Amino acid sequence: PSPVPTSTPSPVPTSTPSAGRNCMPDPSVCGYPDVESVGVQPGKSLTPVSGTVTLSQPGQVYENRVVTGDIVVTAPNVTIRNVRLINRNPYYAISVKNKGSWETSDANLLLDHVEIDLGGRTTVKGVAFNGYTARSVFFHNGSDCAHFGVNVVIEDSLCVSGPDTNSDGWPDTTSFCSGPDHFDGFQSDGGNNITLRHNTVRNPCSQTSNILLSSNTSPIRNVTITNNLLAGGGYSLYCAGSADGTRVSNIVATNNRFAKTWFPRGGYWGPTAYCQYASVFSGNIWDDTGSYLGG
Repeated sequence: PSPVPTSTPSPVPTSTPSAGRNCMPDPSVCGYPDVESVGVQPGKSLTPVSGTVTLSQPGQVYENRVVTGDIVVTAPNVTIRNVRLINRNPYYAISVKNKGSWETSDANLLLDHVEIDLGGRTTVKGVAFNGYTARSVFFHNGSDCAHFGVNVVIEDSLCVSGPDTNSDGWPDTTSFCSGPDHFDGFQSDGGNNITLRHNTVRNPCSQTSNILLSSNTSPIRNVTITNNLLAGGGYSLYCAGSADGTRVSNIVATNNRFAKTWFPRGGYWGPTAYCQYASVFSGNIWDDTGSYLGG
């Protein structure tokens, strides 16, 4: 995106972010998610499955599979655990459609130690739309790790934008950044009751974001973004995605770390945009120095 004026509120340290300096090269040393802690747990034997898997039984647990295809969830209270998904769908690797509707907000899907290999596609969303928790998920080898609107928690997960065919958690190249596709790590076009907590996000591109909260389509409210480790993007964190602060309420951004892995300003244009509309913006620091982000 093109540069926008920012006037982030002055930082008021309210708690201590995770310890350490220069965490992004090896997040696990600082206690952040990395390839060692996300995805399928070690020692699991996975049964191969091909095609579209539809989970339609309420409360079912789908586990210990390697799926080459995609997953559609049409029932509430489903758990997907220790599953490696190699995506073959052009749009969504995992789509939440409780009762057949993508507008559902009460699906209560849990992704627990799941790997979502996006198949090298930059037009695919790893998981969408509402009513899910993604915990210890490894999103990689594509873009748009997660899309969401209502009742979503993403925590303890690793999101990597770009080709990652060797599954090391780093983009194999940055050449994809010059393509026509627009993508973000975690993105919302409006919604509420969203928590993004203790994730690592790597995005080497200058025209997209690690976390995008857009209020252009509809208002966004009740969002907590805390203790994430972020690197890259045009702006690493878009707190609103719009200059219209009247469509944003109760955005809390605390104790996040911004790395300069690809750009000296964190993101190409800077670390944040429109975070002046956040209800609370505090404890956010630079990864290399530990100094707090100013306004």
